[in-house]
Amino acid sequence: MVFPQHLSLLSQTLPSHPSQLIHLFSLKLPLIFHFCTPPNHLSIGDLCISLEAIGTPHEQPSTFMAAGRVLSQKFFSKMAISRILARAWSTKAPWTVEDVDRSECNTFRFIFHSKEDRKQILERGPWLVNKDVIIIKEWDPNVSLNKISFATTPIWVQFHGIPLAFMTKENMWKIGEKAGGALQVKITEQSKWKPMVRAQLSVMVNNPLFPGFYLPMNAMKPIWIQVKYERIQDLCFQCGRLGHDRESCSEEHPTTVAALDRSIVLLFGPWMKANSKLKDCFHGALVKAEKEAKRAAMANLKVKPESESLLIGDELAADALEIGPTDLNEDSVRSEITAKVAGCIANLGDDSNLVFGASFPNHE
Repeated sequence: MVFPQHLSLLSQTLPSHPSQLIHLFSLKLPLIFHFCTPPNHLSIGDLCISLEAIGTPHEQPSTFMAAGRVLSQKFFSKMAISRILARAWSTKAPWTVEDVDRSECNTFRFIFHSKEDRKQILERGPWLVNKDVIIIKEWDPNVSLNKISFATTPIWVQFHGIPLAFMTKENMWKIGEKAGGALQVKITEQSKWKPMVRAQLSVMVNNPLFPGFYLPMNAMKPIWIQVKYERIQDLCFQCGRLGHDRESCSEEHPTTVAALDRSIVLLFGPWMKANSKLKDCFHGALVKAEKEAKRAAMANLKVKPESESLLIGDELAADALEIGPTDLNEDSVRSEITAKVAGCIANLGDDSNLVFGASFPNHE
């Protein structure tokens, strides 16, 4: 509140020239706001309490902390986390895991006795606990847990289908930035004519994974570059996000992509995993279409198919064909499914409602 005596003081001291007025307010403004301050107002200094930190800034800590959060709708106890990661981590010194605030579900504190051990764990991620990704971040003792962001995690990916002429580190960094942010890029030779392009990306865990892209080829048709992710299991084929599966996804419809022949195929699927034998989303669509044709033929024969799943993975395809996973490749999948479906169609006779095969673009 501004009292009359304060107004009188201001009226007596106000100069007539504008520049002098500006200079006066630069000097007297704190005084004016002091007059307007509420009677029960508390300043920052009124609420400060000085605390003593353990040790001094020059002392080396004896333990090194990290915070971890599991991307899953399932609950994990600290005993389960300790048991699973003990089999995956190879550390020089012992480490322990502790629960944090119970309001932070599936969030844990890791205590390492070696700085090198912590560095190795942070760099070699992502780590899995029962197929779910656990994000692990460095935790400075001077920072509270709620200041640590679990929005990103480093994941190694592979780029498949890039022509040799475009296989430069500059191009790989460019792709990495489009995919969320590149941390490292490596080009290694699997064989003389087949280099392996890998990059470590900073992946936003709440966003769909970057599935791939079309590379324009001037006078030729564009080619599809498939991105495959290493060491991921729990990936939703509906929305492309980590942390849940298709059955628990909130998205009503799956994400699709247009092929060169204008057909529509699923964008996310098992082909996004580095250990999948399916080349890309278009090869996965071919297997899916041929299996659905087989299912339609078996339904007309009143024979129950072995699997009701609409998404085709390596294991599902092997089960449907009754062939071993070691024998599974693109040629065997194509020939086995074609033979079985052709046999079913031959037994059915003419059926104008039965559609067999799928349009499959050439993405070589």
